[in-house]
Amino acid sequence: MMRRLTLVLTLVLAPLAGACGPGAEGGGSKLPNEGRTAATVEVSDDAFAGAVRDLFTAAPRSQERQTRLEGVLARQMDRADALFHKKSAERGLAAVKGALYLARMGDLTPTTLGPHGVSALNAAVKELSQRGDEGRSRALYEILLRIAPPAQQADVRGHLDALSAWTKDGHVLELDSGADAGMDPTSDAQRVALSRALLEPSQAALDDATNATIAWFLAAMHPQASWTRWDRVERARAIQSAASTILALHVRDDDPRGALDALDKDDRLRQTAPRHLYAAVAGVADKQDGEHWREVLDALLPTEEGEDDPIIDRDLLAASLATAAAEAYRADATALKPALTLAELLQSFGMGEASPAVLVATCRAHPEELALDQALFITQRALEAATDADDFAAARRTYRAAEPILAIAEQAKVALKTPPARVRGTMGEIELREGYLDVARDLLKRATAAEASPVLLLDLARIERHDGDLASATAHLKAATVAASDPAMRGEIALVSSDILLAQGDAEGARRQLGDALKGLIAVRNNREPAERARIERTIARIDDRFGLAKNADEALQRALEAAPHDKGQLAATLAVMGSRALVRDDLAAARDALRRAVGADLGEDDLVYFALWERAVERQQHAATDGVADRVFASIGTDGTWASALAAFALGRINGDALVAAAQSPSKKAEATFYVALDRRSKGDRAGADEGLKLVATGAGVDLIEAELARQMLAPRAPLNPPASLAVAKP
Repeated sequence: MMRRLTLVLTLVLAPLAGACGPGAEGGGSKLPNEGRTAATVEVSDDAFAGAVRDLFTAAPRSQERQTRLEGVLARQMDRADALFHKKSAERGLAAVKGALYLARMGDLTPTTLGPHGVSALNAAVKELSQRGDEGRSRALYEILLRIAPPAQQADVRGHLDALSAWTKDGHVLELDSGADAGMDPTSDAQRVALSRALLEPSQAALDDATNATIAWFLAAMHPQASWTRWDRVERARAIQSAASTILALHVRDDDPRGALDALDKDDRLRQTAPRHLYAAVAGVADKQDGEHWREVLDALLPTEEGEDDPIIDRDLLAASLATAAAEAYRADATALKPALTLAELLQSFGMGEASPAVLVATCRAHPEELALDQALFITQRALEAATDADDFAAARRTYRAAEPILAIAEQAKVALKTPPARVRGTMGEIELREGYLDVARDLLKRATAAEASPVLLLDLARIERHDGDLASATAHLKAATVAASDPAMRGEIALVSSDILLAQGDAEGARRQLGDALKGLIAVRNNREPAERARIERTIARIDDRFGLAKNADEALQRALEAAPHDKGQLAATLAVMGSRALVRDDLAAARDALRRAVGADLGEDDLVYFALWERAVERQQHAATDGVADRVFASIGTDGTWASALAAFALGRINGDALVAAAQSPSKKAEATFYVALDRRSKGDRAGADEGLKLVATGAGVDLIEAELARQMLAPRAPLNPPASLAVAKP
């Protein structure tokens, strides 16, 4: 089955089919020298992207490569260890797997994984064991046996013995066996051995996986009448994929000759090998140069036609592609397909910030639409992934690594599906979200000067309003309105624009603008797909509130909930409007309703903590007895160093306000901390202290924070505008 990795690589690399002649693929040995990092085992976060790139260009089995490998893997294991401590198990596992996929047979020594390698592997193997992943658990225990301190050796051996007993390790069928046991024994043995070989770059692991795969194939060659439907399906899979698996396994460990020797053990097995992949591996076994490694890379990657494509496990495909692409890249860093493949793989390996770095040489050599579009697409995805992981530092490092590509694209002046302005704009939004307004302002100005994005123009206008530059903000809002085709976006623009008109004393202008926006939204509210309907109804509710039409707003929010009941993103956004309205109005029933709905929707703790904080603030303001829901939410959030955990600790009284503010690692988070400390002071009767904090939030760097808007409303509630008569009783 072609899973996500294969599909993404198809999307990224499909445009190269038929377009990668000598010009696109480069020629000769071309290594990037400009900006090359020093070979050292001490790699900082800032140097990581360049260090990964330079690892791929180091000569195989050289001291330089070993040094660079140790530096990269040690830094990656540091990150993996930190992720496990933050209870981010999936990202931690991805970081561990990604690091080990870069290692080959003989690479791992007691120091290769750095000072946090043992801790990261212990956390990873604990997670894998709980999931019943015997193969990967065995791999990590084998590595730990070599690098763990003596005091842990006996425990590691005990785990390995238990795994061997559980999986009956080593008792695979003989190569000429015809025993009728169905496909289960050999399938299970092959799966475990393959999983082990992917993470443990050793001769023993490779031999076990190869032999288990051959046994799996031979069992499939002896079908029995008693076999179940599952046995027959598994038989077909073994016949179709065993040879490809053996070829890919040996490519992963840079052992092409071993792959050919393994297939020669049985003519039937060799005959099932995809001819292009077999020929490519045979070619690189005879001559390991860049051209032959590119042929292996071509044979591994899926084609548009799908004919003769090898059927390979997703994780094995990633590991084997990493080796083939790295070897091709080492020979010629300007070749497009190897660079793109590495860039894509690095994202799945938890090293997305290095993706742009490996693409710079290619873009310099080929400043054309094909290379630039793919490089910027990959960069954009890396920024989005860092944002989704709430890793602002990684996003900033990604952007810094991509700056040479952005400059090349801007100089090339070619039409691109992912223009450099979009990438700059994405980084501007990230800087804005974190509260670094000076950096965000510059990025957003550069982005909107090249591309009139209504979202980015609105962000820029928000910063300018904060700066007191109302004329520039108004001009950018007008440009955003012209560029916006999305009704909800036009409504959002009108909300910000009306605030500026009110600040300028033009209440009638604000009334007219909001009224026109509301009419437009009502006209299209039933003609959109569910997520868009939810956005429209939320915007309608916010405008209704500006007119004092609370009942209309309540009804609009209910429609927003009903529009996309299974979309957690839309639910979270709608409930945030409901919960924040309740806080401003001191409406305990509404605050509790929003919190209960959020809990029932199984939203993540990063969302739930805010609903609980709002409900708690209203509860204490009214001196009401708690119903316990907020306490349960706070207690469910672990002490793992995340921002949500800091907020929960403050709510539970485990840390004080000063400690919460000190834990904030960006201006925006500091604004959040200040807001919730102010709410706490308000609930204790310290009105002056609360107002002082709210003023800091209202005028601070958290321009796009909901807390900043709440602070403004709590300090000086808007007087409702007089609604147009036709809207006061507007119905859907």
